Amino acid sequence: MKRTIIIYAVATAFIFISFTAFSQENNPAATQHLPAWVSEKGYWVVEANIHVPKQYTVRFYTNENKLVATKEINGVVLNMKKRKIKMRLKSMLESSLHDWAITHPAGTNEDLAQKP
Repeated sequence: MKRTIIIYAVATAFIFISFTAFSQENNPAATQHLPAWVSEKGYWVVEANIHVPKQYTVRFYTNENKLVATKEINGVVLNMKKRKIKMRLKSMLESSLHDWAITHPAGTNEDLAQKP
């Protein structure tokens, strides 16, 4: 009698453990929180020259890796470790993407219109 109770208790514990294991969410991206300066619409690349320290070229891209805009920044030193700089670049990116979306409607694809 004791043996059957122990077997049922172990089986019940095993079932509860397996149910909790299957109920875990398998989407690791849902648990990650992106920083505030990361845009969901695109990204930017900052290019600098070590010989000219106060001159930067910032290129803005869509998530499909299409170049949207290029901005030249002269006369200031950009400290890319500062949150304020990253937030300004995010706002510049989103305004550039907005302007680009107005001039390039979604239905047109320039790559398909070109002859090989």
